[in-house]
Amino acid sequence: MGDSAGLARRLGELAGAGNRVVICADGRGSAERMAAVLDGEGLSCGLLLDEPQDRLDAEIRRPGVHIVVAPLDRAASSPPRSSPLSLSLT
Repeated sequence: MGDSAGLARRLGELAGAGNRVVICADGRGSAERMAAVLDGEGLSCGLLLDEPQDRLDAEIRRPGVHIVVAPLDRAASSPPRSSPLSLSLT
């Protein structure tokens, strides 16, 4: 991973502003590694592995940083509901 301190700082800022940040990992090992790296930078994340779907749905609706196993080709971000709607794909 490149700038883990910068990543943790930015994710913490997003979560601190009341956003929900969901990090999707390709597999369990990747999810655990991401959680360990961010924890090492002082950012505590909810590592959601082997959760029943209803609990997973409830957890990722809460503000904070969450890590799940769900491979994605792209990422999306949108501002809080109080802002005009926009979507950014990266």
